[in-house]
Amino acid sequence: MSLPPAVQKHLQRENLGAGGVACLSFDSDWRLTARSGAVRELGLDGDNQDVLERQFRELCHGQSPTRGGRVPQVNLGNGHYADLHLVGEEQCFHVAVVDVSELLLEEQALQQRAQENKLRSYQQGRQLRELRQQLLLVEAERDAARAQVLELAMQAELQGQRLQGALDRVDSEVRRLLQLEPGQGGRQRAEQLLEQALAQIGHLSDDARQALARLVPQAPIVADSENEELDIDQLAAELFRGLRRLIREQGVKLDLRTHRRSADPLRFATGSVLQTCQLALWQTILRSPGGDIASILRWDGQFLQLQIESSAADFEPALADALWDQKLPADDAGPGAMVLFALGRVLHRHGGRALAQPLPQGLRLLVSLPARVMQESGGDITAPNFRGPVWLFSADKVYGAEMLAEFGARGVDLRQHEVDERELRHALEAAPPAILFDLDVNPEAAVLAFKLRVRGFAGALIALGGPDPKGSALSATWRMHLPRSASAKELLRMLSLQAS
Repeated sequence: MSLPPAVQKHLQRENLGAGGVACLSFDSDWRLTARSGAVRELGLDGDNQDVLERQFRELCHGQSPTRGGRVPQVNLGNGHYADLHLVGEEQCFHVAVVDVSELLLEEQALQQRAQENKLRSYQQGRQLRELRQQLLLVEAERDAARAQVLELAMQAELQGQRLQGALDRVDSEVRRLLQLEPGQGGRQRAEQLLEQALAQIGHLSDDARQALARLVPQAPIVADSENEELDIDQLAAELFRGLRRLIREQGVKLDLRTHRRSADPLRFATGSVLQTCQLALWQTILRSPGGDIASILRWDGQFLQLQIESSAADFEPALADALWDQKLPADDAGPGAMVLFALGRVLHRHGGRALAQPLPQGLRLLVSLPARVMQESGGDITAPNFRGPVWLFSADKVYGAEMLAEFGARGVDLRQHEVDERELRHALEAAPPAILFDLDVNPEAAVLAFKLRVRGFAGALIALGGPDPKGSALSATWRMHLPRSASAKELLRMLSLQAS
C-alpha cells in the first residue's frame, strides 16, 4: 500500500526518499486507522494494534499532530531505529516512520574511527615527545663530550704552561751552573737539577717518569760548541738524547730537534698551544708499545711548525681521519685517535693546518700555526665587556679545573689560588677585576674577602655557595652571592653587565 499524498509531499519537502518509510495513520483520539509503506520491514505489521497505539502515543507525547513534529532516533526494537515525522490533515494525522538504522551505524563507525584516530594521534604525539626528549639527551651528551674534550685540552695546556715555567727556571739555573769553574761541581749540580725538573714533568705516566728518572744520573749534558748559550729547547733535546738507551730498551726511539730563527718562539701564545700538542702526542706515543718518535719544531718568523714521525701502534695512518672528525671517536678507538681529534679541534679553533702523510711504517704529522692565536669563530661571546683576569680562591682542584676550562673556552683568564693570608698582598698588588670565593669548601675565605675590602680592594668580590650573607656582618663585603653550581656563562654575563 502506497504512502498517503500528504506524507509523500512531506518527504519531498524534507529531501527524504520513500524507500524504507512506513506510515501509521491515526484519528484525533490516537486510534490506528491505516498502515502503509514498509510496515513489514520495520516490524509494524503485527496484530498488536493496541500496543502500537499506546507505543506511538507515548513516543509522540508533547508533539502537535496538526502542526507537525519530529522525534529522532527512536528504538523500534528488533534492531530498528527510526525518525518519527508527524504529518497532520483535517480529519486525521500520520506518523511517518523513517528507517535510520544504517545511517546510525555509519555514524557510530565514524565516531569509533575518530576515537581511534584521536588515540593514535595521542600515541604518536607521545612518541614524538619521547623522541624529542631523547634528542635533547643526545645533544646534552654531545655538549658534555665537547666540554670534556675542551677541558682536557685546557688541562693539557695548563700542564704545558707549568712545565714551561719549570723548564725556564731550570734553564736559568743550568746556565749559571755551566759558567762555574770545573772544580766547583757545576756539571754534577746541573744533573741533580735536571733530576728535580724531571719529577715535575706531569705529561708522562708515573711508570715512564720513574723509569726516566732512574737514568738521569747517566744522562750526559753536552752544550753546543757553536752556541755559548744553552737555551731551553737544546736543554730538552740533550736530556732526551741522553735517555735514548732506556727508551730503546722499551722499544721506543725518541729524536727531538729544534730549528728556529727567533730568540724564543714559545713566548707567543701560539707556541704554548703547539707545545701542548707536542706533549700530548709524546704522551700517547710513549705509552704505546713499540715504534719510535722523531719530533722537529721549526720557526720561520711567521709560522710555528711541528713535525712528528712515529711507527707506534697508536699512531697508525688509519687514525689520521680523526684530525678532521666532527664527532668524538668511539670508546674503543684508542688514545691515538682521541689525541688526534683533540689536536684537530685545537687547530680549527686557532686557525692552524695539519697534513698527515702515511709512511711505510707509521705516520708523519705536520702541524702549522700562525704566530698569533686567532679568536675562535662563532661560539658564545658571553662577556663582550669583560676579559678578566678572574681569581678563584678554592682548595678544590677538580672544581678549579672545571671553572678554568669554562672560562678559558670564553677567552677569559682564570687563576686558582689557595686560601692563604699571604695571597692578600698579591691580590692587592695585582688588583684583578673580580675574585671568586668558594665558601662551600673554604668558609674561612669570607674573612679573607672582608680584609680585602677593608684594605681598599676595588674589584668585585663574589661569593659562591655558603650561607646567605644577608643580615650578617659581612653582607657589605660581597658584590654578589651566587650558588656554587653557577656556570661561567652566568658569572661572566653578570660581570659584563657591571663592566658596561
